[in-house]
Amino acid sequence: MIKQLRISNFLTINNEDIDFNQGFSVFTGETGAGKSILIEALSVVLGAPANESLIKIGNTESFVEGQFELSEENSKKFEDLTLGETSVTVFRRISTNKPNIIRVNQQTCSLKKLKELSSALCQVVNQHEQLELFDRNFQLDLVDAYAALEINEPLSNYKYSFQKWQDVRKKMASIGSSKEAIVKKIDFLDFQINEIESYSFEDNEEGLLDNRLKELNNLDTLKGNLRDSQSKASSAYSQLVAVENSLDTLAQSGFISEEINDYVKTAMVSLEETQNLFSKKSYELMQVDESDLERIEERVKLIFDTKSKYHCKTLIDLARFKESLIEKRRSYDGRLNDYNLFEREKAELESEMLTQQQVLFGIRSKAIDSFQNKIKVDLLNLEFQFVETCFDVSLDEGKFDKNAGMSCNFLISTLPGHQVKELSSVLSGGEISRLLLSIHKVVQGVSGKSVLVFDEIDTGIGGVTAKKMGEMMRNLSKNCQILAVTHLPQIAAQSEHHFLVKKEVSETDFSTSIKTLSKTEKEDEYLRMNGHIDFAAVRR
Repeated sequence: MIKQLRISNFLTINNEDIDFNQGFSVFTGETGAGKSILIEALSVVLGAPANESLIKIGNTESFVEGQFELSEENSKKFEDLTLGETSVTVFRRISTNKPNIIRVNQQTCSLKKLKELSSALCQVVNQHEQLELFDRNFQLDLVDAYAALEINEPLSNYKYSFQKWQDVRKKMASIGSSKEAIVKKIDFLDFQINEIESYSFEDNEEGLLDNRLKELNNLDTLKGNLRDSQSKASSAYSQLVAVENSLDTLAQSGFISEEINDYVKTAMVSLEETQNLFSKKSYELMQVDESDLERIEERVKLIFDTKSKYHCKTLIDLARFKESLIEKRRSYDGRLNDYNLFEREKAELESEMLTQQQVLFGIRSKAIDSFQNKIKVDLLNLEFQFVETCFDVSLDEGKFDKNAGMSCNFLISTLPGHQVKELSSVLSGGEISRLLLSIHKVVQGVSGKSVLVFDEIDTGIGGVTAKKMGEMMRNLSKNCQILAVTHLPQIAAQSEHHFLVKKEVSETDFSTSIKTLSKTEKEDEYLRMNGHIDFAAVRR
């Protein structure tokens, strides 16, 4: 339960310390007095967004502080902050020139953590929630709140699997390509690599082919030069033979030495070897075919076209480019392996979630039948003359979202012989208020929230219906603390504790004050709420 709410420089409130008790408390006052400001201050304590616009004009900072008494179950949720204490104090400071502060039991706390903790303490039910009641996702949340004891663990398991599934999908998306695109890219890289490798280019092949082309293009000249060289070599050999013969005569006369004769014989041997080489070259030239020239030219063109295709200047550049393709291939192999791994993990999670879907669908289907039956009974007690409901939960099997592929649809009829329809097309504002109160009464029976705050949910009702709503709130307050902002004396009269919210206006200021009413002051307030002004005369 909430024990105390302290408010300073918050909107139109200067300084107020409000002490609460267990049971049913109401806040009343003229329209515009600031009753909703009180609820807004409590909402800030519970984690609602807060900024400088909430600071009372003329001040630089504001604070709100709420002290809560914890149940045994809630004590476990707060044990890291309470250190064994049975109460928790939430403090929030909003400032124009300092950082905003959130503290829970003097320990700094994040807004996200505060919201998680406060959701177990208190729930504010307001007119905005009446609009939410038409939303199918919100309807499903209500069913889950009713089935909390049974559904919390399997729903938590599903949400864990769903989060992992989303993470895997993000990882797959981070690869940047679909599996089909990766396979296509690998096939293309393989084609390029295989094409380059199939040509078996050598780094120095261009130079060799260029020289060979020059030889082939000058084939006739080469043949002529070779024949001329062979002729001259043959002539030189004949002359050396003649020289050798003449040297024999000179050698016999002793005029020259044998050494000179040896030089001549060596030259003759060299000429013989030269003639042999000339003969081989001549044979090679005789074997050259025009088709050799065509093949070499085709090879040269192939090299040129391949270099142009892959934007390379030389065969060395082409070899380097091929290595880069191989490296890319390895990279895409890694991507494909990762994708296959994620794909398997995704499939396993989907199989797991399909099973979890069926479990959740069974729990929700069972819960919604009991849920609507209890609400139907309450609505009849709240002066509905006739009620027929059809609360349904549907499953889109294989659809994975935060609701496990399920949605609710609350249908109702309040007239005999009329078909059940969407809530928004059947219920008036007062009927929606009664339905909302009934829902929270039913849900509270299993949710165990320690505080429920009703902010003017009695719109559109009055008379006996209002009295019965007040009675329902009072009965509900036996199990949890109830705070209600109301304009109806029938509801206020059912309360155990009554606070009057007043606006006080001076020439320089406008402020809101909250006062706890005595028994006599309560009676005067009931008369005011009924339209009486002279309270003393009325009492006489």
